[in-house]
Formats: sequence, structure tokens, C-alpha cells
Amino acid sequence: DDDEFYDRTKNKASSLSRAGEKKAVETAETLLDKKECITKEIEEIRDALQEEKKKFAKEIEGETEGADALDAFMSGLSNQI
Repeated sequence: DDDEFYDRTKNKASSLSRAGEKKAVETAETLLDKKECITKEIEEIRDALQEEKKKFAKEIEGETEGADALDAFMSGLSNQI
């Protein structure tokens, strides 16, 4: 009666509806646009990373005047947390 194992029409109907879906066709223009957007994002992330490295280096330089490198690194970590 309510045996789901033998009633596979629901699965077939859902797979048929998925087969009818149209997917967007990727053209050279759309792919180039996507590539351009991704490269811009990568450059922005690289710039942000460089800025953070500079900030961290300045913090380390300021703290190393009276301490060794390990102490400066550990205090930098504790400040970030």
C-alpha cells in the first residue's frame, strides 16, 4: 500500500523535471567577463594581504625594541586574539 520501495514514480518525475531545466550557455564573452571579475578580486585580496603584512611588520618593529623576536611574535599573537 504505502511501500516506497516499489513506488518509484516520484523519483522519475523529479528527474524528468530536472532534465527539462535549461542551463545558461557560457560564451567566450561571459567567460572572459567572469575571468576579469575573478582577477580583480584576486588583486584586491593580494593588496589587502600586503597591507596587513605591512601593519604586522610595523607592530613587530615597535615591539622588538626591548624584546627578542619570539617575545614580539607571541605578544603580536596575543594582541590579535
